[in-house]
Amino acid sequence: MKTPTVNTALIWLLCGWSVMAASLVHANSVTVNVQNATPEVLLLVSSYPPGHFPMSIAPGQTAPVSFDIGGTSSEVTATYRRARAGTACRFSASHVVHVSGPRFNKSAVSTGTTSATCLTFQSPTWRIPYNYTATFAFYH
Repeated sequence: MKTPTVNTALIWLLCGWSVMAASLVHANSVTVNVQNATPEVLLLVSSYPPGHFPMSIAPGQTAPVSFDIGGTSSEVTATYRRARAGTACRFSASHVVHVSGPRFNKSAVSTGTTSATCLTFQSPTWRIPYNYTATFAFYH
């Protein structure tokens, strides 16, 4: 069994840095579709990055939100609550690029005084610049 040489280690290091550098050069696009499958208006409680998500979403509507985010990571979050019911959902979608490749994450949590059905779907692109689409779905 051969032990790695300095040249082999240098090649691995340079390859890893080239992936990271390429990710820094390209901005990735994130599209989030916020889906209101409830009979009430959804009201925005909080979001990150601020100022992008709609303040309200009518019943049965889906609101698309797009972001151009540079660098090797992204994170988008939004918390919506039903206008009259005590239900709320906190959604998030993110990615981070490691030397070994990207890691995509998503979550949806019911946060209101009564439980809601909150779902998140994510469709990543597995090549630079690692764009993805996420759906934040708020059900009864």
